[in-house]
Amino acid sequence: MSQQISGITADPIQQLGLLLPDGSQVQWTLTYRPQQQGWYYDISWPNPTNPTSPFNLQGVRLVCSPNILRQYRNQIPFGIMISTVGSVEPVNPGDFQNGVVTAILLAAADVALVESTLFPGS
Repeated sequence: MSQQISGITADPIQQLGLLLPDGSQVQWTLTYRPQQQGWYYDISWPNPTNPTSPFNLQGVRLVCSPNILRQYRNQIPFGIMISTVGSVEPVNPGDFQNGVVTAILLAAADVALVESTLFPGS
């Protein structure tokens, strides 16, 4: 079941622990880079079903997307939706606090629903 990710502030570096339905935890680090006028993220997930193959991403620009982790949907059991007012990109430090940007943690069933709804036949 999807859940809104709360507690994101305007601080330029933030670390959030996201709890998945299987009990594992995703570490999501958000970094605001004023030179690029945007948010970037790192993700680390220990992959409890295969501990020798953890999932890690570093330095990816945050964009408005039904699932920013879509290209990894066959490797990980979760996703993250970034929704914005007016379909703008998250470019300001206060975008999460003022409600312009909303982040939603997607469970495996939510990822499947996004896929079947927005990308049928792919």
